[in-house]
Amino acid sequence: MLRSTLRLSAPLKRFPAGRRTLATAAEATAQPPKSAGKGLRSAALSTVLITGTAAFIYYARDSQAGVHRWVGLPIVAALTKDDPELAHEIAVKVIGSGFAPIDRGVDDEVLKMELFGKSYSNPIGIAAGFDKHAEAIDGLFSLGFGYVEIGSVTPEPQVRLHFPQTSRCPADTTPSIPSQAGNPKPRVFRVPETKSLVNRYGFNSEGHLSVLARLRTRITSFVTSYASALPPSLFPLPPPNAPLSYDVTNALLSSPAGIEARVPDTLNLPRSLHQGKILAINLGKNKTSDPDSIDDFVNGVTTLGPYADVLVINVSSPNTPGLRDLQRREMVESLLSGVLSARNSLPGTIRPPVLVKIAPDLDNGQLEDIAAAVLASGADGIIVSNTTISRPPSAGSSPALKEAGGLSGPPVKPLALLALSKLYEVTEGKVPLIGCGGISSGQDAVDFAKAGASLVQMYTAMVYDGFGLARRIKDEATEILTRENTTWKAVVGSGARKLMEEKRLALEEAKAKIVVIPAEEFEKELEGAQKELETLLVQLAEVEAPLPEVTESPVDITTPITPVPALVADSIPSQPDSSSVPPFEAPGPDIVLIEVIPEPVVVEPVVIVEPVIPTPPVVLKEVVDIAQSPLAVPANAILNEDKEKVVLDPATAQVEAGVVTEKPIEEKKAPKVDEGKRWV
Repeated sequence: MLRSTLRLSAPLKRFPAGRRTLATAAEATAQPPKSAGKGLRSAALSTVLITGTAAFIYYARDSQAGVHRWVGLPIVAALTKDDPELAHEIAVKVIGSGFAPIDRGVDDEVLKMELFGKSYSNPIGIAAGFDKHAEAIDGLFSLGFGYVEIGSVTPEPQVRLHFPQTSRCPADTTPSIPSQAGNPKPRVFRVPETKSLVNRYGFNSEGHLSVLARLRTRITSFVTSYASALPPSLFPLPPPNAPLSYDVTNALLSSPAGIEARVPDTLNLPRSLHQGKILAINLGKNKTSDPDSIDDFVNGVTTLGPYADVLVINVSSPNTPGLRDLQRREMVESLLSGVLSARNSLPGTIRPPVLVKIAPDLDNGQLEDIAAAVLASGADGIIVSNTTISRPPSAGSSPALKEAGGLSGPPVKPLALLALSKLYEVTEGKVPLIGCGGISSGQDAVDFAKAGASLVQMYTAMVYDGFGLARRIKDEATEILTRENTTWKAVVGSGARKLMEEKRLALEEAKAKIVVIPAEEFEKELEGAQKELETLLVQLAEVEAPLPEVTESPVDITTPITPVPALVADSIPSQPDSSSVPPFEAPGPDIVLIEVIPEPVVVEPVVIVEPVIPTPPVVLKEVVDIAQSPLAVPANAILNEDKEKVVLDPATAQVEAGVVTEKPIEEKKAPKVDEGKRWV
């Protein structure tokens, strides 16, 4: 309906093709003139749009811009909720692209520190595990980190390298080698309630050759970019009759000095290529290697050592079978001996320091062993710590915590601080320590420094706080140090030293309370104590301990014998009624004991002790062999189940006992008993 209306109200004029009349020309030129105000508005709008875009880009290039933390980060987290590893990969690619945000702040003087004989602008670093393949080194330095640790890097690839199906592995990339892809996915799990992570990557490294290629590319780009500013003495002299097209830059890069990465050393630059900053390479071990072998670490030192300011030996990953066994003292000593020997054999004059990275799950004894091994070997430091295999209550109750792997984030902080303080105490502050584990604020960084850390590292906090983390922590640490009127360099180990001093004073106070007795006086007191003890023993020997009262009058005999059982009920006189029993009177000489003397056993005279109640003589109709009777076994004869049964159930023993011919019973006077003794 609308289309037909338009046709009727505005019919189209059609002219023969190829013909242009004066009328049509007039209609084409008879356009209403444009308004000058409309042109100005368009120009202003374009200017505002261009200016606003430029301003936003400038704003967004600042790592502290709120858009990253409060807009970009939540969006990425929501999109990668089911695949946190994808978010990790995106972050590394963005930071390594050159278009990532940068830290526009200036590090305060209070953050300056010295380590391994060099000065550095700030002590805040990114831990190994974030940039595993050396893809974002310069981008991480641009974010404000003073220490960047790449890796862990294994000798052989442990990831599947993807190439087009129509071609083989390109010549300029790592050769195709049978490899593993780390652990199966999913292998990264977020714990948002405590800002933690559980991961079991399993050293998904691209291998030495891939990382080596990227490290060489960095040096090539540096030399090419700053060739005009570099000293001429750095470049090799051109050969005689060299053509005009001879390139001294390529000649440098292809020379032994260029191949062996001596350019930064010659220029007195750190191998990070950033003044006042450190590049560390973390060396790992292939899963398929012998668990007790150190060859993977030695190969890493030989291959990647010339490109590193610091080398880190990782013996603490929980995701590589058998790796943590290398934390035993004898293994650490052997490992460090081989690694240091390889380090000392590197070309050039600069030897990168060697650190060992340990787990937070070690007890005090294991920490002392590692400290002793490091001190004995001459290693340059310890990193405390890696992820933990424990699940402390502070980690929360997320289902992700049930996944296998290492836990990182704030719950690890108490464990790492305890291990760090212990190592600082054991080494007496002689070994540089780097703190890692649960650092997400300036206060956390200062706490680690006071516990003995010269540097601190973080990783998990980047997942939850974004690009501005380094700048924020530096600003918070600066504020704390300024408020306390101190510096980072001065605060390192201050808390641990204070604790050590408190322990020393407590020990001295305890020693002061100990009374020291002279030797002569001590000997006299000892002799007196011995005499008192001897007297007491004599008195105890003269006194017989009273035995408990019993309902019947057992007999204490010197020879282990068994009384004769009563075979018939009428043979045992009934006990007198308690009401008719006369009051107890001391036994007189007329008291006798009726003793059974069976054939052929000869019974020794019975020793009678004071009685409880005088017992009438017992007359038995029949006599049995005492040696064969199982009744009333002496206490020293209760050694088996049969005799225990007799004691516990005498009635049954009587039934089971054999009956023999009755023998006459003779009466025998008992020996005179002292008045002070009782019947037993």
